[in-house]
Amino acid sequence: PLARAIEYLHTSSLIFDDLPAQDNAPLRRGQPTLHMPIDSDRKDIPASLAEGRAQLVAVEFIAYAIQSVTDDLTRENFPHEHINQVIAEIARSMRELCNGQFLDLQHSRIDKSLTIDDLDHVAYLKTGKAIEIAVVCPVILAQQAPSLDRFRELSRLMGILFQMKDDLLDVEGHTDELGKLKNIDQQNKTVTYISLLGVNETRKRILTIRKQVEFILNDLWPQSGTMRDLIQYICERKK
Repeated sequence: PLARAIEYLHTSSLIFDDLPAQDNAPLRRGQPTLHMPIDSDRKDIPASLAEGRAQLVAVEFIAYAIQSVTDDLTRENFPHEHINQVIAEIARSMRELCNGQFLDLQHSRIDKSLTIDDLDHVAYLKTGKAIEIAVVCPVILAQQAPSLDRFRELSRLMGILFQMKDDLLDVEGHTDELGKLKNIDQQNKTVTYISLLGVNETRKRILTIRKQVEFILNDLWPQSGTMRDLIQYICERKK
């Protein structure tokens, strides 16, 4: 139930991210983004309504995710206190994800010098917070950790890793593999790790952050092969 809800939340964030007022992206996962009118729409959805449809679907996905988590975890007899903590975690992370997206858009539209720390902060809010839901919520339900701080730090660093690799793929990837247009950051004048560090230094920093992630993981989940596979995927993915 939790994994399904997380996927709905993630997809909702991508729908918003692709909108004309934000990244204005025409492709996602190799398909036209939801705000783009397609041939099958012509009979019942005018082009002028396509963007509104996308916005409403994104909101619906968020609402459905929260509803399904509440209903399914209740049905599986998790304590209501733990369910409430999970819902609060989801709500908090989604708010902060919105804040990160706004900061990213703001940075691309104002003349301001940004630092690596600025980009790390945005990456944590935009990407790390989505990862944090997937990492922290199961820990809350299991009630096996006295503190969530280390799990949050793991999520923060994984978010930075993901964003650095994303920035690399935007300049080095291929549209047919990525499932979206490349060089979208340059078109939108988005400040990225590539624009601040360059390609080679970004690659080096990925290795440095990966070591930090693996150090924390060894402390938290020394036997977690799934998490190690995920970290490898984040660093080596082609899309």
